Amino acid sequence: MLGCISDFTINHMLGIEVRIDMNRFCLKMDKYGQPLVIFEISTETAGTVFMTTRKFGEQDNNRAVVFVDANKLIELWKNDPYNSEPLLAYGNESIWRSDLKFSQAERGFSFGKCNPVPLASIECSTHVYKNPVWQRKFLLFKELVGVVQEEVSYIGFIDGITRAIWLLANNAKNFPVECSLGDAKLLQKEAGVIGSTYITVADLYSGI
Repeated sequence: MLGCISDFTINHMLGIEVRIDMNRFCLKMDKYGQPLVIFEISTETAGTVFMTTRKFGEQDNNRAVVFVDANKLIELWKNDPYNSEPLLAYGNESIWRSDLKFSQAERGFSFGKCNPVPLASIECSTHVYKNPVWQRKFLLFKELVGVVQEEVSYIGFIDGITRAIWLLANNAKNFPVECSLGDAKLLQKEAGVIGSTYITVADLYSGI
């Protein structure tokens, strides 16, 4: 069963529309005769845009979609200890729009529902920091008396970072992302939209 998907609309493109609670499901085939899930996402400055995730078979049981709060996602991104794009993680609309690949995302989203762009793919994990505890000894010296461990959650992008910053630059308050099923529970806990739940790609396609 699909959980509450909050402000998102899911379209199964077959010309049939069903509403369950706050969710809308439409069904239609793509040009290859395959069903396609489309997510309808609201942005403040670019209107409604469309994204998708396709099914690939058995691996879909280990792929999950999580509906994330944009601000919470940014904070998790800033926590990434291996961040290869710190300027973007700590950026703002001006910095995001100046990214060299931003125009590619602009073009990708411009095709609308007829050619939705793929969800960004991310990982979500934790990193343990070991913080030394010092105690002053005499006037000029300190002695190491212990280590305090701090576990911090973070996300990193596997694919789709430009699509994500495009959504952020256009002030999408929340949007779906894809991750492994093993990461979904933590991502849902740390950044999931209140009232939503994650779902595997397999269940997303078989549930309708």
